[in-house]
Amino acid sequence: MASLFRRISSQPLIKLLPRSTRLMSTQVLVKVSEQTMDDVSKKLENMVADFKHFAPSPRFFSPDIELNDEILNKNIKGLVNYHFHCFKYMMYINWTYNGFQVNPIDVVKNLDEGVVDIKWQFYGRPGWYMTFFLDLAKSAAKNVDTRRDEWDAFEGLTRFHLDEKGLIYKQDLKLLKSGNYRNIIRLAKSKNQEKNDSQIVKK
Repeated sequence: MASLFRRISSQPLIKLLPRSTRLMSTQVLVKVSEQTMDDVSKKLENMVADFKHFAPSPRFFSPDIELNDEILNKNIKGLVNYHFHCFKYMMYINWTYNGFQVNPIDVVKNLDEGVVDIKWQFYGRPGWYMTFFLDLAKSAAKNVDTRRDEWDAFEGLTRFHLDEKGLIYKQDLKLLKSGNYRNIIRLAKSKNQEKNDSQIVKK
């Protein structure tokens, strides 16, 4: 027993931890550089904006990536499974909507924690393309600000965790709001504009 204790005591503390804990510990201890975080955050923002053509690349995602999807209550591990999960998302979206758009509305970088938070808005018109063409004349007759009012809309937050190389080793996905375009996007945008205008007047 004494010899076993001496062998354990002689090992560095990090080696006594489980492998998954060791990986997390080294990722926390070794921080991503500020320049790398700036570069990666811009690429992530572009990825979100171009979600229609999103394809996880090993240049940006760790092969051991872990996805915590609170929207579907799924926990995905590994780049292959992550890729398949994203593919199922795209299949569902393209089946449900004849057109959709994803816009990043806020990007927050935390260099100390090595995370990038991107708040995004999604809106889409439910139905197949045939429905779209049949209603095209009606939509064209409406005001450009209100023609999307009854479209589905969502607001969510994606948190990306970066390792020291700037690769994403963990991602958290959560839904913040759901409803229609009018309530989630148009009215919120109008309120923000009114707030900004009032601040300008005060100055």
